[in-house]
Amino acid sequence: MTADNHNQSAAAEPTRQSSPPEFVFRRLTGTPDVGTSTLFGSEPPRRVRLVFWKEVLLAHVRSGQPNLTNRQMTVLMVLYASGDTYTVGGLAAKLTLSSPVVGRSLNALEALGYLKRSRDPTDARSSLTHRTASGAAFLNSFGAAIANASGH
Repeated sequence: MTADNHNQSAAAEPTRQSSPPEFVFRRLTGTPDVGTSTLFGSEPPRRVRLVFWKEVLLAHVRSGQPNLTNRQMTVLMVLYASGDTYTVGGLAAKLTLSSPVVGRSLNALEALGYLKRSRDPTDARSSLTHRTASGAAFLNSFGAAIANASGH
């Protein structure tokens, strides 16, 4: 079994979109203690979600940490969330992106120290990606920016 096959067999976790909690809505809009479910049903309006995300991104930009592209951030999050090692081809298949696109993202992330690569022992033409402490610290700080924007 190649690493690509192994990685493709890993079950993808279901995605769940969540809206900002009611206290975030109140904080961002100045609405006094009235929940979003009362005002808008079960989900705050798109503008509130965009303002929340803007606050997260602004905090990240101000942090002085490297600015990753959306593609690089997605690749990094998939690597850390899954806990698996991937070949470029295996990761490209999981993300339904081309291998060259994923390879460029991996090159940039490796240059930042957020991942490392080693030769695949089953296929000398391929390399396997591995998580690093530096990459974990970066994602932890990004998670902290999300928590801070939400008031937690």
